[in-house]
Amino acid sequence: MSEPKICQVGGSGLVLPLFEAEQKWNNVGRTFLYGIVLAYFFVGVSVVADAFMAAIETITACVIVTTVRGKTKTVKIWNETVSSLTLMALGSSAPEILLSVVETLKNENFSGDIGPSTILGSAAFNLLMIVAVCISTIPTPDTRKIDANPVFFLTAACSLFAYVWMVIIVEVSSPNVIDIWEGLVTFLLLPLMVVASWATDKGWLFPGGSNAVESQATNVESNRPDGKDGNLDGNGHDLESPGILAFENERAEVSCGNERLDCSFNVTRRGHGGKASCKYNTRSLTAVPGYDFEEASGTLDFAPDQSSAEVRMAVLPRRPGQRRVVFQLVLEEASGAIFDAAMDGGEECQVLTVGISPTQVMGNPTGLGARSFNMLDRYVKVASLKRGMGFWQEQIREAVCCCGGEEEEEQDSGDDGLLAWFKDKLVAALVYPWSCLYALFIPPPQLMGGWLCFWVALAQLGLLTAVIVDLAELFGCVADVKDSITAISFVALGTSMPDFFASKIAAIQDDNADASIVNVTGSNSFNVFLGIGVPWSIASIYWAVTGPTEKWRKRYPDYADKYHPHAKFVVPGDDLSFFVVTFIVIAIIALALIRARRVFYGAELGGPFAPKVWSSFVLVSLWAYYMGIAVWKGNNPSASDGEKWGRAAWALGITLAICVVFIPAAKIWEKVYYPTGNSSEVEHYVPKEACCCNVAAVAA
Repeated sequence: MSEPKICQVGGSGLVLPLFEAEQKWNNVGRTFLYGIVLAYFFVGVSVVADAFMAAIETITACVIVTTVRGKTKTVKIWNETVSSLTLMALGSSAPEILLSVVETLKNENFSGDIGPSTILGSAAFNLLMIVAVCISTIPTPDTRKIDANPVFFLTAACSLFAYVWMVIIVEVSSPNVIDIWEGLVTFLLLPLMVVASWATDKGWLFPGGSNAVESQATNVESNRPDGKDGNLDGNGHDLESPGILAFENERAEVSCGNERLDCSFNVTRRGHGGKASCKYNTRSLTAVPGYDFEEASGTLDFAPDQSSAEVRMAVLPRRPGQRRVVFQLVLEEASGAIFDAAMDGGEECQVLTVGISPTQVMGNPTGLGARSFNMLDRYVKVASLKRGMGFWQEQIREAVCCCGGEEEEEQDSGDDGLLAWFKDKLVAALVYPWSCLYALFIPPPQLMGGWLCFWVALAQLGLLTAVIVDLAELFGCVADVKDSITAISFVALGTSMPDFFASKIAAIQDDNADASIVNVTGSNSFNVFLGIGVPWSIASIYWAVTGPTEKWRKRYPDYADKYHPHAKFVVPGDDLSFFVVTFIVIAIIALALIRARRVFYGAELGGPFAPKVWSSFVLVSLWAYYMGIAVWKGNNPSASDGEKWGRAAWALGITLAICVVFIPAAKIWEKVYYPTGNSSEVEHYVPKEACCCNVAAVAA
């Protein structure tokens, strides 16, 4: 006798249903109920994902100060490409990955449809819908192009290979069975991709491929308006240019007693010129703002021929025996001058590393309490802990008060009208319970360098995905829809919403398309290598160690005879392979379209109106095709190979034909919008952040 389904009497999931009487309710009512609750849990995922990404941004922003050949060098701990393909990809893909892992563990290491199908559906949504929106959201005729082309080519190739690899291990090497080596190789392809991307970014894998190296090698243009060479100093700077700004030294030391110390740091300008300015701000390393020093920011102005200026700030009192701490002063955004490339920070900024120590006359701490506190501070960093707790308190207050005062709300209402006011209120009301809940239970990223927020948010995502797995199964069960169809469409759409809005905002605000497109290809690879590699490795090892159980024999009698006395992790490949191969085909078309835009229009995003609209239409049509063919296959599980592949090819041909027919329609649309042919006269769209924890996903 087969086990009852999760929606039937006697059936159960990991968390749901909450009580047995629920399984006796009317299926129509339960369909609406589970659908609404599932959608609302995606709002919770968006709130937690927002906190998760904030933690990752804090972690990847950390810098260290080193000394190379006697010169001070401030460098990021995380390489930008590595962080993008690891922590950032984990942040954007965590719901899908955790969904796959949780489902496998929930099913007692039997394969399920929700995890792999969600990863496929999310990959299709990312590559097609997100890129389509990013292309069309750039105001005409503005463009955004990929700067890290070699990394894009590599991640794009990896994203295709990842899904080809899925077909190989499911259908070719050991049909419908995943061996231990297959799962482990799938997982190990992730660090291989990261290392290859890092080497590409450095210009080692493909010589001349690193954009940073190319930029530094070609950035030797004259700073003089007439373009002529002038008198150069020892660092190659033109002394007849507007001037070269720099700190006098790369390091400074300050000794402070038991009273506040006002100090100043000199900024010099070499060369001649008129007015110049730059912005300055403080950056915390081991020193804590508000406890060790007062944060300072502003603009430093130089009058014509002025050779120096001072940055003034305050260092706060020290206790006897208190440890030495460090902060940095940073000069940025020079105007009328340039920065000294030979100093810490280079041509982009200037960095002064400042150490703070207690004065020697203060002596050593006296008393057990003072010595104990200083010892505790060396390991726990009490000031940093206090500051983090202050941020946590403010985080809770802002969530409860829903970020904003009456003045801001009145301004919004006056500018956007009643409809915008109602929309903001609706969004705030929907997000409010989740915002309050996770403001209380997820610490701010300012606490413990972001790592505490990272792990707590990851755990919260795991709890949410455990409930989402049950809700997806309940919804599919009462609606009589296969789990794979529910996952590839509805669940994938919900888990991809944070990526959707983050990519759209990045496309508008960034000056390149890296965050919009390169992150998509990297994330799609990451989903397979981690979201498939981890649970399938765990399950294959489990069955190799445990051996066949009675439940396993009943579920797979043919494999029980074939592999006796061993057990294998069985993954039926019919629907999965069909979904994967179909996705590979449309992914090749989509990537070819993205590359063609770069060749013909000079950029992947934006550009002329008609090509921009047509490109977006093609990608949206391919996504609609993929959803349609997936639903058809789910409703026709017994279709023969000839029928399913013939239907897929026929539907793809019709889709592409419609796209070709749309070309003149896009031209007509362009003439309606720009009858004079001047497509540059367009209103630029500026995104408005949603209230309450900045979760825009709800507005969809």
